[in-house]
Amino acid sequence: MLQKLSTFDLINSTYIAQSIYTLIKIDIFDKLIAGKSSSQNLANSCSINAAKLQILLDLAVSMDFLGQKDNCYFLRKKGMNLTRAVNSWERDYFTIWAEGLQSAAAQTPAWLTQDMNAYEAANGATIWEHYRTNRALGKSFEKFQDRISHLAHLPELTKIIQLHAGERFLDIAGGKGALAFQLAIQNPQAVGAVLDQPHMEPIFQEHALEVAEQAGVPQVTFIVGNMLKHIPTGFNTYLIKHTLHDWDDESVCTVLMNIAQAMDSSSRLLIIEGVKQPQHKDNVLMQARAYEQAIWTCGKLRTLSDFENLLQRSGLKIRDMQETNVFDLSILECIKQ
Repeated sequence: MLQKLSTFDLINSTYIAQSIYTLIKIDIFDKLIAGKSSSQNLANSCSINAAKLQILLDLAVSMDFLGQKDNCYFLRKKGMNLTRAVNSWERDYFTIWAEGLQSAAAQTPAWLTQDMNAYEAANGATIWEHYRTNRALGKSFEKFQDRISHLAHLPELTKIIQLHAGERFLDIAGGKGALAFQLAIQNPQAVGAVLDQPHMEPIFQEHALEVAEQAGVPQVTFIVGNMLKHIPTGFNTYLIKHTLHDWDDESVCTVLMNIAQAMDSSSRLLIIEGVKQPQHKDNVLMQARAYEQAIWTCGKLRTLSDFENLLQRSGLKIRDMQETNVFDLSILECIKQ
């Protein structure tokens, strides 16, 4: 479907996205939860120009986010997904796109010719520094990642990744432990741990309480650490999900060498990443994801050959590769050379 968009469609899609973001930002979707309302009443409640607002409202109607009857607007199901009341990824991704990525994309001409990070040039800080200081945007990013993970990634990964009784596994840069807890629930005889930086431990502990209320107490602990400096030994399975694409090749090699040093001859590493396949030029989502990643961070989406080269430099090799039903999610099973 995306391949069939005309130039006119592509240009107009940016106008549409900006308009919907603006309606989110001024809380129009949330105000309509209470019931239908005219553009004048909505404008009065926001202290804004009604005629200008109506342009955005009519566009939202044309996109089926809103409905209109008797000169009043009301929420459609798509619009409800953009309210605070619904814990959807769509609202948060509109925020991330409009308040960070769009400005980074505008830096692309300079990014092509200069040694620079487009996001940092546009926003005055790297994406991670920006999210640490702008906590509203940071929380939008964290919620977006969490919802995508629960809706698409975790169901796939827990079907594919099998752990045996007594197996010890470590989720590197595992954050709040979403993947680790799901694997522990799915494999109750396994023992898990999450490695991440100190600021993530309270978030992990909060999530652990939520999991315990719903599914008992899975055997998962938190280890404070830095993957660029040291990886703990003593685990059968090491996992690293959607992390390496945020880093340059030298940093990825450092992480992989640290993991290789921690592994023994029977250990395995599961790299869970999107693998870019140049021969699949029609995969527009993956190609767009590669561009987004490049302007977002100092990292990149990598081909299978890229991974093979980095692993070879780090003392590891691929034993198996499994595709999933998610466009940017493959599993590379790696062992020591």
